[in-house]
Amino acid sequence: MHKEPIIGMQDASTLARPTSSLAARLLAWGVAAVAAAWILATLLVIVEFGLRYPAFDQFRLYPLYLGLAFPDSAIQLENGHRPVLPALVRLLEVQWFGANQQLQLGVGIALVLATVALIGLAGRRDGRTALRGSTAWLLAVLAVLWLGNARMLIHGNELVHAYLVTSFTVLSLWAVHAATLGRPLRWMLVAGLCASGAAFSFGSGMAAFVALFFTAAAGRVAWRAWLAPLALFLAAIGLYLAGMPGDSGVRNSLLLSPLDNVVVGLRWLSAPWMHAWLGYANPAMFPFVPTPAEPANLVEAALRGSAGFVHSMLGTHAFRIEGIVIGAAAVAA
Repeated sequence: MHKEPIIGMQDASTLARPTSSLAARLLAWGVAAVAAAWILATLLVIVEFGLRYPAFDQFRLYPLYLGLAFPDSAIQLENGHRPVLPALVRLLEVQWFGANQQLQLGVGIALVLATVALIGLAGRRDGRTALRGSTAWLLAVLAVLWLGNARMLIHGNELVHAYLVTSFTVLSLWAVHAATLGRPLRWMLVAGLCASGAAFSFGSGMAAFVALFFTAAAGRVAWRAWLAPLALFLAAIGLYLAGMPGDSGVRNSLLLSPLDNVVVGLRWLSAPWMHAWLGYANPAMFPFVPTPAEPANLVEAALRGSAGFVHSMLGTHAFRIEGIVIGAAAVAA
């Protein structure tokens, strides 16, 4: 016997889906609004506090830019790095704007936004939902624009070279993704050129090739398509090590000393905790740490007492010894 559907139940089921979809869209818009607000706040910080004068390494770099003829001024070694592309921006700024830092800040902001956009676009591919897409944007914004990274963001010199690396690296990975969809020879060549751009923006950019190769392997890109980026990778290494001024400095920076490297790595891992704890020692254990004020509570008193004990037992070697121990514990954890 035919039964008529229950009108009330049918209406409830059909109304539930649009309501749920509306809630998801509203949440997606909310997440996107948080990301947009974060971007705006960080850009305001860069515009307001961005350095309009040379600082840090620039006092060492400007004599090279001003004292050497082009292109020698753009290809000099900088602390083991080959920032050729950032040097071009800086030289243009010197020529056109009297080294007022404005061009570097402007180019750097554009590169930051490009990095965020390129990462965030990954959240919208393959038909993903609006909520997933806006969440990807927010994560990209938080990763790139967190103000713990303020020195990179407000110093035009570092803003340019750091975010040239990130922009070229993400572009390279997008090109590898395109290679998995078709025309792998062409797209892997593009990926290799982008990775080369990262390598000649800062030393860490050489890792873009590693990311490229791992992504290509994961995407099962045909091996013959690897030839172009491999050739570009070898060419970049050759130029770093032997084809540009200061190549001996690069080779010296690559000398391996495994035990020293392990010790330095452990000390880096422990540095925040070591400074937070041993910084309470009175008198100050390190010349760059001011003498702390009187303890305000029992926790600070305990930290000062224990830090003072370590200082009295180990002296200036405390940071090195205790840092290695705490760093090793961090690795074990």
